[in-house]
Amino acid sequence: MYANILVPVDGSECSTMAFRHALELAKTLGSKLTLLSAVEDPVQYVYGLPEVGAYLPELYADLKKASEQILSTFSKEAQAAGLEVKTILSEHSKPEDAILENEENYDLIVMGTHGRRGLNRMVLGSVAESVLRHSSKPHLFIRDN
Repeated sequence: MYANILVPVDGSECSTMAFRHALELAKTLGSKLTLLSAVEDPVQYVYGLPEVGAYLPELYADLKKASEQILSTFSKEAQAAGLEVKTILSEHSKPEDAILENEENYDLIVMGTHGRRGLNRMVLGSVAESVLRHSSKPHLFIRDN
């Protein structure tokens, strides 16, 4: 039923928990895993701060390197568990956009959610909610608290 599972990861505790659930589910079902990490362009967060502009290429490179490391670590763990796994590094992309752009090839999306409420949710947003509102695929959300 779930032959191909997409797992967005970002290094947070809740995405790590989602990966662990997806790993166990894939082992049980004999599914293939695809790990996705999105690297957002930091320029959108420092608009109006010209003194920060000089550091943006270095910041982006650091964010990309962190995403590559996360994908590598989780990929090795999935391979060690005997699973077929591939990775997607989506550059210059919001996480929700990267997930939605890649979802068509998957039967299930397993992702973490922080379960924010109130002002935190308004200010920080919710990738999980945005994906769920626009997706046509089944999801398994893993809450970190």
